[in-house]
Amino acid sequence: MFELRYYQREAVDALMKYYVEDRKTNNVAIELPTGAGKSVVIAAFIDEICNRFKSSNIRVMQLTHTKELVLQNYKTFKNISNLDAGIYSAGLNKRDVNKQVTFASIQSVCNNIDKVLKHGSINIVIIDECHAVSKNSNTRYQILLNAIKKDRSTAKIIGFTATPYRLDSGLITSGPDKIFSSIIYRHDIKKMIADGYLSNIVTEVSETQIDTSKVSIRGGEYLQRELETASNDPLIYKQAVKDALEKCGDRRSWLVFCASVKHAKNVHKELEDAGICSAVVSGEMKADERDQVIKDFKEFKIKALVNVNVLTTGFDHKAVDLIICLRPTCSKGLWMQIVGRGLRIHPEKQDCLLLDYSGNNDKLGPVDCITVDEKDEKRLNSKRVLKTFRLCKQCYGESDINSITCEHCGCYLKVDRSAPKLYSKNSDSSVLSDTKTYIVKSVKYSKHLKKGSSTPTLKVTYKIDCSMFAGNEVNDFICFEHAGFAKEKAKIWWSNRTALTAPTTVDDALELQEFLDTPRMLLVDISGKYKRVISSKF
Repeated sequence: MFELRYYQREAVDALMKYYVEDRKTNNVAIELPTGAGKSVVIAAFIDEICNRFKSSNIRVMQLTHTKELVLQNYKTFKNISNLDAGIYSAGLNKRDVNKQVTFASIQSVCNNIDKVLKHGSINIVIIDECHAVSKNSNTRYQILLNAIKKDRSTAKIIGFTATPYRLDSGLITSGPDKIFSSIIYRHDIKKMIADGYLSNIVTEVSETQIDTSKVSIRGGEYLQRELETASNDPLIYKQAVKDALEKCGDRRSWLVFCASVKHAKNVHKELEDAGICSAVVSGEMKADERDQVIKDFKEFKIKALVNVNVLTTGFDHKAVDLIICLRPTCSKGLWMQIVGRGLRIHPEKQDCLLLDYSGNNDKLGPVDCITVDEKDEKRLNSKRVLKTFRLCKQCYGESDINSITCEHCGCYLKVDRSAPKLYSKNSDSSVLSDTKTYIVKSVKYSKHLKKGSSTPTLKVTYKIDCSMFAGNEVNDFICFEHAGFAKEKAKIWWSNRTALTAPTTVDDALELQEFLDTPRMLLVDISGKYKRVISSKF
């Protein structure tokens, strides 16, 4: 039996409750951050709902916009479920029409949905990356959903996304033409990092930064020609590469984001001259050539992958432990996608180092705070507001402002100057909101028993270089004697500090404290009454 993480279980339970109790056929969404395992939640829900209501012969169609995601979701499902499942994707050369569960690309199945419906109505449609669904009635998604609803009016639509808003219309749950009525479950990035389910993103200060003060802004984004000139300054990229080499340590999977192909080639040459095996990927390359370079990177044949508007959405390589950003942007969404490439955990990865030479983090703020509030909605409805993306006229997907082809369907993009920009408040230089990094001076271990509890915990008291906390101390509590997730988290905490087998009691842990490594720095959540340790740096 496949064991779900606690938040994945909560998400599946929320979906099961919705399916059983909702009588109005409302469309709902699940919000989970990049790396949270949306494909696992999708697979577990499909398996549970179909097995629970076997007599109903429930048919499910799972949609997304790239063949890579179709295949990824299908493989995850087959690892969890024995249900009859197939693929409908021209890019994968598969066109299964009679399966109980179909994983499909929207481009392939849209005009062929009648072939699928001949074998039975669709009860549930699940859309991965559901922010790609436009409210425009002439889009592929809308045409397909209307066809499914016409065949079965009670069909339920469920969406999954890390960013529940569109840059052309705001929240996916707002407005008269909204696709989804509500978000029934969401989980927080900081909490997932603290729980050990996402990798921590750490930063180091550098004096090297691209100067965008003289770069014009058109359509809500930097003018490409001027941005390339500012970014492709040899004094900047040469110093940035030198600085990165000094700070990278033994990190082995680097992603480098550049402003143009010319800029990327220059950065690539600088890396190669320094003895770093690297390669460039861009939209100008042939698909098979680009796929081979990415494959080599994932197999660690290439250390640094230098890219231009390619490796943002849909790119999954858990081992990425260094992000070098030389690509300034005004788009907070794009910035979140860039940082998100380093959020996934990997057995040989302690954290992901973000070296931001673009100034994005200072300008755009914490990636866990991207949202749309009431003021944003008003701005999104204003014709005077400009955009930070290009809207595809074929699939109505949103792509980077400088993209030549659609990131969703591959069509050539024409500039659309009417779509609005998503505004958000700037913040400080922390990658995560309300967090600070502190140097650890010393650490002390003791046995702690919470009032009213009979189960002790290991109290870890860090002495830090900060006067804002009482006694310059931050406490953490490690639950060796608890059950379930708390105990598993304690084992992870222990393995990060010693190679010894994790103890089962607090007393045993105290006897072995001399063998524990002391962290050099702590990332602390300072938002609540009690300060919480998110991660440690050794």
